[in-house]
Amino acid sequence: MTRPARDTSPWRLALLVAEGYAWLLGIVAAFAGVVAFLAWGLLARRPMVAVVALFVGVPSVLVTAAAIRALFFRLPAPRGVALAPGDAPALAAEVEALARAMGAPRVERIVVTTAFNASIVQTGFPFGRPRGTLLLGFPVLATLSVAQLRAVVAHELAHLVHAHGWLAGLVYRTRRSWMQLATAVHERGTMPIFVRWPLARYVPRLEAQSAAVARTQELLADGIAAAHTDARTTADTLALIDVGGRLLDERFWPAVRAAIDDEPEPPHAFARLRRDGVRTADDAAEPSLLAELLASSTEPHDSHPCLAERLAALGEPARLPPRTERSAGEALLGARFDTLAAQLDDEWRAACAGPWRARHESVRRRRARLAALEAGPPSADATFERATLVEALRGADEALPLYRAALDADPEHARAALAIGRLLLDADDEAGVPLVERALARDPALEGEGCALLERFHADRGREVEAHRWHTRATRHATRTAMAEAERTTVSPLDRFVPHELDAAALALVREALAREPAVREAFLAVRELRHSPGRPCVLGLTAAGDGADAVADRVRGAAALGEETAVVLLDRRQQALREVLAGVPGARIG
Repeated sequence: MTRPARDTSPWRLALLVAEGYAWLLGIVAAFAGVVAFLAWGLLARRPMVAVVALFVGVPSVLVTAAAIRALFFRLPAPRGVALAPGDAPALAAEVEALARAMGAPRVERIVVTTAFNASIVQTGFPFGRPRGTLLLGFPVLATLSVAQLRAVVAHELAHLVHAHGWLAGLVYRTRRSWMQLATAVHERGTMPIFVRWPLARYVPRLEAQSAAVARTQELLADGIAAAHTDARTTADTLALIDVGGRLLDERFWPAVRAAIDDEPEPPHAFARLRRDGVRTADDAAEPSLLAELLASSTEPHDSHPCLAERLAALGEPARLPPRTERSAGEALLGARFDTLAAQLDDEWRAACAGPWRARHESVRRRRARLAALEAGPPSADATFERATLVEALRGADEALPLYRAALDADPEHARAALAIGRLLLDADDEAGVPLVERALARDPALEGEGCALLERFHADRGREVEAHRWHTRATRHATRTAMAEAERTTVSPLDRFVPHELDAAALALVREALAREPAVREAFLAVRELRHSPGRPCVLGLTAAGDGADAVADRVRGAAALGEETAVVLLDRRQQALREVLAGVPGARIG
């Protein structure tokens, strides 16, 4: 028997885990030492230490507590539907028979999940008796045959036989402790060097070593599964799980989500999965998916070897077995398989019902608006709005001719030019560049979106100078926009104010509104001249008594029919400088 390579030795990984805990304990000790030193300085009345303690004592205590908590946490229970002892006697008997034949520890629970996968989770260690939980994905039960499921279970039990779960659990706990520590320290300020240095050097070594060991363990478990079933069945199962997982993610769930436009409620996805599985009788995508998976290679941080490597280790050629006539779920669970699908459907539908209904209602409103536009006169603006709705509902190919029609109807329509340019750039068509530039020349409000499009287009083609030019222009626009927004939302004594221009009727409305508010002692009205944005909004400054000053300001705004641009400012003690500036504007005092 050949000795495992050094980088795949589980003992070396165990030593690496121990090293990680030594680092963690050292970091906690360092934090605790800082706190103890500061406490000593306070108690010993050391002036310099006491001053430092006043500033960093509390943060140090908080960081120390967070570092200690990072070492102690409870792993979450596996999510899914747990099968009661009497729910699936045939499935339980299969698992128990395999465990006895392999000399594996007893599996105490079976939990059905939503993933196209299976795994064994051990809880209760390192201080208690390990308890094994077998996680079986519902898609696995709906797609695999009984023989193929037996290979899956044998593979997972092999991990228990060789205590792979115990070591994997330690690696997981170590990695999670480091991540929790890094997050806790980062949230409370700068990361100290005695945390940053081991984090940067230790965690990558742990990731690489644990991945190498995990890949060796997977190949070992594949061989044991083949010994307790047969190599051909095990190879077929590996290929089917990899292809089935891709079909689930790329075909099944997208098809389910596509119903959101037409169905007001989420469908019964797991009932459909139970009925049809993820494979169809004439699925032409399966061979290409298998070829793609076989062409992939194992990366250094992969926890599983690539499919080609696993099949080569089994000595079996790659193929996809024919669809099974009766799934393992039907054969081993019987009527419980239907109720299991219903349980998973209830949980899934409850979780996504809110977003599903909101999206469906949004689509319904868009369709109604689109129908109204199609029945109305085809103006440039109406055609442009119709194009935006068609793009959202049906895609860019149908929308592009409508955007072109809007621009033909109004050659000055900047948003239509920008939309055409965006779609052309997305299609890698250089003709979109002048259209985006044309839109920016027509409407400065489109600067941010247009510059971002052109920057990305040029950067993707390696035109760094052009990309930098548009990036600089976008940055300037963002700065101007931020300054204009800040100017509009904040009234300052440094602003320039001039007399208001309200006519007698409008001014009378304001004064009537003020007269109905006995709490208002003074009122000033002026126009604010903006530096970074257009417009000349009014400012109404009020001196009011009582705790309900904000409510007074809201009532005056509504009763006086002041526009949205008018800022109503309460001139309390903090705003005395602003009050003096407003009082100095000719004709500003109106109450």
